Amino acid sequence: MKRILATTAIVALAASPVLAQTQSTEEDPANQPAIEAPANGTDTGTGTMEAPETGGDTTTEAPATDSGDTTVQAPETENPMGGGGDLGADERQALTAEELEGLAVHDPSGENVGDISELVVGDSGEITDVVIDVGGFLGIGAKPVAVAFEEVSLSRDGETGTLHASTNYSAADFEAMETWEG
Repeated sequence: MKRILATTAIVALAASPVLAQTQSTEEDPANQPAIEAPANGTDTGTGTMEAPETGGDTTTEAPATDSGDTTVQAPETENPMGGGGDLGADERQALTAEELEGLAVHDPSGENVGDISELVVGDSGEITDVVIDVGGFLGIGAKPVAVAFEEVSLSRDGETGTLHASTNYSAADFEAMETWEG
């Protein structure tokens, strides 16, 4: 009796992956979404998902090629802070702490020398210095040093909008600087 129960349990466990991989070939056509352009010819700015009108059709309709009937748009490559390249003074001051803190800083050769950990804000509310954690390993043993905000070059990638920071100081220059006490 125990042998039969054990054999049955083993067969049930062995069969469960087989059952899990079995798929029904009959699917409800109403559950198959398709992307369709608006019928009135106006661009609503949002995509619409509608079920196809023909039963069994599982293809996705391409959006109309008409310049006014676009329902699926490619992401904007335009930089919201301006074009690619160095940021101007107004753009630099408009940056938020969220954008700057944690940003990797590179030396003239392109090597990562540290990360911006804090911002020092003057009485006028403008950023005066950035504190860069240099050295260390995975944040342990890193040395915080303050660098004037003007000495950090900030730029955005023209295609992705990613913010980049660089400075003319090398890793050795940072190690020779005094530790920032805040």
